[in-house]
Amino acid sequence: MRYWRGASHLGPLQHLYCERGGGATFATAVTASNRLNPEPQLVLITGDLTDEGLPEEYEMLHELLAQLTHPNMVLPGNQR
Repeated sequence: MRYWRGASHLGPLQHLYCERGGGATFATAVTASNRLNPEPQLVLITGDLTDEGLPEEYEMLHELLAQLTHPNMVLPGNQR
């Protein structure tokens, strides 16, 4: 995660993605982003969103993204 001028960047997401049985790394990044001080005006999430594109991976991604307390924008990678 990077932080600069009011924005936080989580990514490239393919290194954090919510694979089956996983998601702990991304969950840690979400928690860290929520604790930033000063608070970011935007959290930018980039990269491939899942490993295999399975419905359960997207469900986990949705659950984790719902935990973000700041405005966010997702820019998916080229594979999904």
